[in-house]
Amino acid sequence: MRDYKYFIGIDPGTDTGLAVWNASSKSFEKIETKSIHQAFELVLEYKGRDVFVIVEDASKRKWFGDNAEEKKLGAGSIKRDCSIWRDFLSDKGIDSLFVHPMRGGTKIDAKRFKAITGWGKRSSHHARDAAMLVYDRKRI
Repeated sequence: MRDYKYFIGIDPGTDTGLAVWNASSKSFEKIETKSIHQAFELVLEYKGRDVFVIVEDASKRKWFGDNAEEKKLGAGSIKRDCSIWRDFLSDKGIDSLFVHPMRGGTKIDAKRFKAITGWGKRSSHHARDAAMLVYDRKRI
C-alpha cells in the first residue's frame, strides 16, 4: 500500500466511532463519536486530501465470546451500516479497506488507550475502536 497523508478509521454503528490520523505529524487530529451522516460529512472534508479510510466490518467477525447471541443480533445492523459505508466510499471515489474486528483490540478502556497512543482527551469506546484501526496500520 502506498503512503497516504491521512488515515480515517470508522467503527460503524448508531454511535459511529471516527478517528483521523495524520501520517505526516504521526498524530491524531480527531477521535470522536458521530451519527452516520455527520461521519459522512467529516470524511468528505478530507476527500481530495490524500486520504485512506479503514472501516471495521462486522461481517468479517469470526468470534463472538460472551453474550454471543446478542452480539450476533447487533451485528446485523452493523453489517447494514458497513454496506452503506462501502457504497458511500465507492460512490465518492475514496480509497478504503474493510477489515475484521481486532480480537483484543476493541473496547479498550481510556486508561489503556492513553498508554498505547498517548491520547488523553475524552473518548468513547467506539471512537477508540476507530482510532486503533488507523493507529495500528500494520494490519493493512
